Amino acid sequence: MKKLLSIEYAKLKKLNSLRMIFLAYAIMIPLVMFTLSSFYYNVIHPLMPILDDIWGFPSIWNFATYSASFFNMLMGVTVVIVGCNEYSYRTMKQNVIDGLSKREVIISKFLVVFALSTIVTLYTAIVALVFGGINSGFSNALEDSYFILIYYLQTLGYFSFAFFFAVLVKRTALSIIFFIVSFIVESIIGSIITATLSAKNYFFFC
Repeated sequence: MKKLLSIEYAKLKKLNSLRMIFLAYAIMIPLVMFTLSSFYYNVIHPLMPILDDIWGFPSIWNFATYSASFFNMLMGVTVVIVGCNEYSYRTMKQNVIDGLSKREVIISKFLVVFALSTIVTLYTAIVALVFGGINSGFSNALEDSYFILIYYLQTLGYFSFAFFFAVLVKRTALSIIFFIVSFIVESIIGSIITATLSAKNYFFFC
């Protein structure tokens, strides 16, 4: 496994697009969180003092992972680029020629997906810890932290789906378009299902 990770890292460290996307992701998550919290405390809170604890523990775990989930598409594009590069530069075929089995090649790609999911999840958790600590201290920091695990599983699903498009289509531009469209469609369907269930629950309890 260590050998497979080192091979994949050797490929990825040369990708400038990967660095740029990682940098954009690293900046946008805390920036969005800071902008929303500033808007709330300076504009909404003086007029309607509600949701006071959303940027503190334990609510921050839910809010941070929910906010970060909208940027999964950006990281999914990274997975598409990485997957399609294997076909564009024929590195997957070269790995087999160099002595790796087909099973090892496939496992190495999933290791990349797991690694990216782990990095994204850990970064989101750190951002949540910082915001939660600033706004409420760390006395109940672990409460509701299971949202991080849920978010991790979500990123695994999205990134695996992105890799599926890369393998299926094999062309970067087309794969990105298909992935973005599927992401948008999934979000719309999810919103419709949530709204429908909420409406049914409302009428049930009325």
